[in-house]
Amino acid sequence: MTSLVATMALVFSCGGAIALLQQPRLQQLTDATAVLSQDDLERQIEQESLRLTLWKRLPTLGLDNLMAKWTFLTFLQYFGDDEVRQRTDYSLSPQYFEVILENDPYFWDAYLFLPGSTTMYAAKPQRTIEIMEQHLPKLSPKVPDRAYFIWRWKATDELLFLDNPEAATDSYQTAAEWATEYDTEEGQLIAEISKGTANFLRENPTSRAVQVSAWMTVYGNAFDDATRQRAVDNIRELGGEIVFDENGQVVEVRTPQD
Repeated sequence: MTSLVATMALVFSCGGAIALLQQPRLQQLTDATAVLSQDDLERQIEQESLRLTLWKRLPTLGLDNLMAKWTFLTFLQYFGDDEVRQRTDYSLSPQYFEVILENDPYFWDAYLFLPGSTTMYAAKPQRTIEIMEQHLPKLSPKVPDRAYFIWRWKATDELLFLDNPEAATDSYQTAAEWATEYDTEEGQLIAEISKGTANFLRENPTSRAVQVSAWMTVYGNAFDDATRQRAVDNIRELGGEIVFDENGQVVEVRTPQD
């Protein structure tokens, strides 16, 4: 019982410490009617960057998952504040994911949001890959579940934003190998598609058809209309086409003939 009480005290004390770190942000939310100057916004960005640096170094006392989830929720708040982001930028995105994945390298959703925020919005695709490569060695085909998707997202960034088809080929190949560990319909399908993409890309490193497929991955993972439109525009520039139904759902993707 003493041990249980001590553990509970530890949880609440850590939660209190995190809450103290969050007080400036919560105050900003409650003062929603305030009109901040550009200088004020820049100072807030600097303060948030310092907080993230502190969180990265802060001992979590065994509550790594809690810190990762808390930081992810804070990131969603940061990323979703369109008005402020338009007046500043998305440059803090990679810092959030450094904290998240340092505390929980198995956080599947973090890998999903990392490319969209850091590559697409912060324009730092190399940083996306660096963060992924730091933590991918800690993963295995089934930890986290469906980890093969992480390799496919890595391949997409390498192919579209770093112009590195060789690295993308290796990532697609690894995605295929990890997906074969699953006896699910999805796993087998991803294994087949990823292996086929790797083989084709190995022989055709400048293939527009593969790039269209990669942009469809971006489209499918997008969490905002601007990213989806960017994917559509790039597909059309490559000579492909997306056909939508009357409800705006994709019904066909036409790839160019390489």
